[in-house]
Amino acid sequence: KYPDIKMIYNGFANSHTRQPQRESAIRAWQKPECIVVHEMFWTPTARMADIVLPISTPAECMDMTTSEDGRFLIPMKPAIKPQYESKPTYDAFAFIAGKLG
Repeated sequence: KYPDIKMIYNGFANSHTRQPQRESAIRAWQKPECIVVHEMFWTPTARMADIVLPISTPAECMDMTTSEDGRFLIPMKPAIKPQYESKPTYDAFAFIAGKLG
């Protein structure tokens, strides 16, 4: 038996385009009381959320990545400022944490 899920937090995973049984996924996502999605784009999954946190794209964030072989850590500088109300993931979580005390 599956638990009675009250909330879904979905980050960077457009689940509804990867689900082979889309109708059952939609029914399942209608049961929780609250769905929060953090996403860079207005995806089908974001459209089903109660709260969407607009997260910056990699071009807007200071971040780290690895080389293709995974041997090197490479710093990434933002190419542009975050657009509109988007925030880097860390800043979004820090804002939420501040509101929660």
